[in-house]
Amino acid sequence: AVTTQPANASGVVGGTVKFTVAASGTGLKYQWQYYSASKKAWYDTALSGYNTTTLSVPVTAARNNMKFRCVVTDANGATATSSAATLTVTG
Repeated sequence: AVTTQPANASGVVGGTVKFTVAASGTGLKYQWQYYSASKKAWYDTALSGYNTTTLSVPVTAARNNMKFRCVVTDANGATATSSAATLTVTG
C-alpha cells in the first residue's frame, strides 16, 4: 500500500523538483509515470529516479502542470498506484 503520497511541487525553469512516495510491503519495485494531456494517458518515465522512491524532474516550461504518479509493485505482483502530483512552473 502507498503510505505517503507524492506532493505537488513547483520550481523555476532550469531547476529540479523531486516527487517522493513511500509504501509498505516486501520486495517493492517502483515505476514513476507522467500524464500526457494530449493523449489522455499515463506513460512510464525514464527520468532520474524513475525506479526509486524519489523522482527528480528537470523543470522546463513544457512541463508546467504536468502530473506524475508512482506505481508500486510488491514481491507478489500486487500493485498500488499513488495519487497524482502536479509540477507547477513558477518562472
